[in-house]
Amino acid sequence: MQRGLVCSLTNEYATFDEKCTDFEADETAIAKELTKQREYKEELQKTGGVLTGSNWFLWIGVLSILNIILGYVSLIFNSYLD
Repeated sequence: MQRGLVCSLTNEYATFDEKCTDFEADETAIAKELTKQREYKEELQKTGGVLTGSNWFLWIGVLSILNIILGYVSLIFNSYLD
């Protein structure tokens, strides 16, 4: 923090204005990331950005199980208070 912006490759102050000559892009990683972004965008367009029916079913199941667990915990807790 005291030195300011430092290059993570050379651990020195940046000696360039816009483009680093030491930087090498990993084309495979870039292609994978672009594919993931494209697939995510396509999925959002298909669903309109909302949860699909199967996702709602999953959430209802999870919340139902949580409700059952909390019910048992409160029942046990109340029995100790009596």
